[in-house]
This record gives sequence, C-alpha cells and structure tokens, in this order.
Amino acid sequence: MDAIAPEFDKFVARHHAYVDETSAGLDGLIATLRAARDQLAGTDQDAGAKKAALAMLSLDVKGQTSKIMDTTKDISSALAKCGKAIDKKFGTADLEWNPQAFEGKDHLIRQLIGEHFIREGKFELASTFQKESGLSAAPAKNSQFQELNDIIESIRHHDLGPAIEWAESKRFELNRIDSTLQFDLHKQRYLQLLADAGPRSPGLMAAIEYARKYFSQFPACIREIQPLMLAAIYAGQPTAPATYRTLLARATSPTAWSNLERQFARDFCSLLGLSPDAPLYTAITVGTTALPIIMKMSTIMKEKRNEWTASNELPVEVPLAPRHQFHSVFACPVSREQGTDLNPPMMLPCGHTICNESLKRISKNGSIRFKCPYCPQDTTMAQALRVYL
Repeated sequence: MDAIAPEFDKFVARHHAYVDETSAGLDGLIATLRAARDQLAGTDQDAGAKKAALAMLSLDVKGQTSKIMDTTKDISSALAKCGKAIDKKFGTADLEWNPQAFEGKDHLIRQLIGEHFIREGKFELASTFQKESGLSAAPAKNSQFQELNDIIESIRHHDLGPAIEWAESKRFELNRIDSTLQFDLHKQRYLQLLADAGPRSPGLMAAIEYARKYFSQFPACIREIQPLMLAAIYAGQPTAPATYRTLLARATSPTAWSNLERQFARDFCSLLGLSPDAPLYTAITVGTTALPIIMKMSTIMKEKRNEWTASNELPVEVPLAPRHQFHSVFACPVSREQGTDLNPPMMLPCGHTICNESLKRISKNGSIRFKCPYCPQDTTMAQALRVYL
C-alpha cells in the first residue's frame, strides 16, 4: 500500500484544486456569456459592431474553455498515474478465486452499498440507489444517520456544542455501556477554552468556571481532572513543562479531534446496536490489508510448487487492527488445533473446553465415560455443550 498511497495523495490534492478551479472557471464563463447576451440585447448596435463583439466573445470563451480543459487534463493525468501504480503493484498477480462466492448474495451486497451511502450522509444518492435496487428505505434509520453525520461534521469544525447536547440527552444510555464520551467532550471543550486564553485573562476565568460547572459531574475521573486543572496555570505560556504543553496541545491536535470523532461515532452506533464503521468500509479495509500478504504467499507457493489444501484457513497470519477483529479464536488445549464450524469448541460440565474432535477421540465417540484432561471430574460426551464464539 505504501507504493500506491503517494499517487493517491497527489490525486486527492489535485482533485480539491480541480474542483475549485473548474467551478471558478465555469462560473466565469457563464458570467461572460450572460453579460454578452445582455449587452447585445440592450443596444442598437449595427451588424458590424455586433459581429466584432461576437468575435471578441468567441476569443474570450475559447480562452476560458482552454483553461478548464487544461485543468481537466491535469486531473485525468493524476488519475491515470493512480491506475498505473495499481497495475505496477498488483498487475502481475494471478490469484484464483471462487466465482460462485457471491452467488445468490446480490441483495446483501446492494444492502451494504446502500447502508454505506446512508452512513456517509449521502441520503439523496442512497434513496436513488434503494429505489433502483428494489431495497426498502428506512426513514427512521436515515434520520438517525443524518443526525450522526451532522454532529460529526460539527466536531470536524471544532464545534462541540451539538455533540455535548446529544451526550447530555443520552447520559443514562451512555452510562450503561460504560462510555466516557460525555467527560471527554467536556475535557476537549475545556482545553479549547484554555488554548484561547492567556495568563490572567477573562478567557482563563471562563475556562475555570466551565471546569467547575461540568467536571464536578464526573467524580470517577478525578485523576484526569487534577492535571487538567493544573494546566490552567500554564495557559498561554510557552515555557510550560512538557506534560502540560502536551495536554494543552490536544485542543488543536488533529489526532485528538479525529479520535473524538471516532469515539462519538462508536458510541452513537453502539446505542443503535450497530458497528461504528460501515460494513462495506470494514470489508474493503480488511481486504486491502490482507491482499499483499496473500499475494506474497501465493507467489512463494508457486515458486516452490506447493499447494495449500486446508479449507477456511490460511498458512500465514494476517495482522488486523483490533477494531477489525470481531470473532474470538479458540485453540483446543488437547489437539492444539483451531476450532472451526466443523470442529467447534465443546464445554464440559466442569467448565473446561476442548474441540469436538478431541472430545470424540477421548470418549471413543461417546461410548465411554472419561475424565476431563485438566481436572479429575468424570463426564460423558452427551453432557458437553457447544460454545458459540
């Protein structure tokens, strides 16, 4: 991914400039044409003068159109370089895949795409997609995601008012899931006030009054509150100790704001019984993380002329971020094998757990009583219960 990221970064930067330049160019072109129309319609110029005016207009339009076309060529070139970077990185790959993997699952894919549009706040696009795909709309869910996107947009602009108001209205629900969102929002707002304040300024007193009003609601966070209050002593002072400089820098830290966005989205979706990330985003992120490793493995195995025949299992580990690890993995303490749907973990009456194949082997397919491999309790295969992870 490191080989591809620079080209995509260039494309994104060029795209933003392209949108601004093209919009300005088109607006200018439209204004020129309207002004020429009004001028020609409102005067009694002779045919020669009108012809000369139209000739000048033609030159002006060609010049502005040429600038717009040049901008379009730049963005097309940047996009083409992205494609070349992908071809260079993945073009020689010849991975085998099962074309029936998505057979009969078209409705699930459409549902994922539709939900992704909703989560991204593209409600008009989502509505059109739902109609064309034959999906049923969910106005209530759309409204909830509209609220989420509006608040996230406010946080991105460092406006915490809507988020704090929402967290206050959901105080009891957030407490039930042991969320620290409400405290973290007030903490960030307090640091904002400190960042705008100088020593002995009215702004400093406003920050302290804010802390007194809201931090008293969170006695369990006293260890975090103490350094926050001490940070007020060093507000606006460049010679502050490193600990407090780091703390005060959180008010403008992009990482701190990004983490706050993610925390808000996670807790908002948790109250709805949903994952914080759209499933489509998660699937693509995990896929792009795993693909280079799988490709490298495939290349090595072809060079050594080896084949991997185990189903539902890879010969290499694919490292994923903790937020993308959704299912626990059980390794049987007897056989050291990983549990699967065909060989699930089974819990014995004593509480110890082994895989089903180990259970069959020890009990001789349920024909005898046996002792748990880890304690002296006798049991039978019929007494074991399947564990679902």
